[in-house]
Amino acid sequence: MEIKGGDFVENRRFFRIADEISMMFKQVDAQYIKDHYDDISEHLESDSLGGELEVLNQECLLILGRIERISADLAEYLKIVDQKINLVAQTIFREKNTLAKMPLRHVNLSASGLECESEETFKKGALLEVELLLPSSLASIVCYARIVYARKSTLEKKRHPYLMGIEFTHIREKDRELIIKHVVKRQMQQIRETKEE
Repeated sequence: MEIKGGDFVENRRFFRIADEISMMFKQVDAQYIKDHYDDISEHLESDSLGGELEVLNQECLLILGRIERISADLAEYLKIVDQKINLVAQTIFREKNTLAKMPLRHVNLSASGLECESEETFKKGALLEVELLLPSSLASIVCYARIVYARKSTLEKKRHPYLMGIEFTHIREKDRELIIKHVVKRQMQQIRETKEE
């Protein structure tokens, strides 16, 4: 992301999607980021169920493709069992995770940053600690970001009065990859939904 002549210009290094996710953020300063960035991995280990499930799901997809060639019925049965396990995991995760209980926010998400609704406005350049919950993988992500812009929302179905654009400044590569996978998964889902209409 960059600013030219006071306007927001997106460097399209990553795909973006319009989505709704649970997220929290708070304003911090550079010293806070310096003191806490290394603690992110420790924080996430306790919330790693979603991330671990996503890794296992990717491994299962490779094997499932081979099983499908041998027996379509067996592959279909395994997909149903996988869905049941994922539903149980989602229920457990939502019970334990505070972020999962937060109301959803409209976002425009990419691996380099996002645009989201906000209850309050922030100054351009302000630093934030951001917690995201990606519903497709139940992954919790904690990262740090800089405000690129903040303005009144013109969204038709807005839940909050302001919109802000933020650029991730401190994010683990593992978390950036989870965002990329989420974006691709949601794009495919949105394409399928459009074709079905």
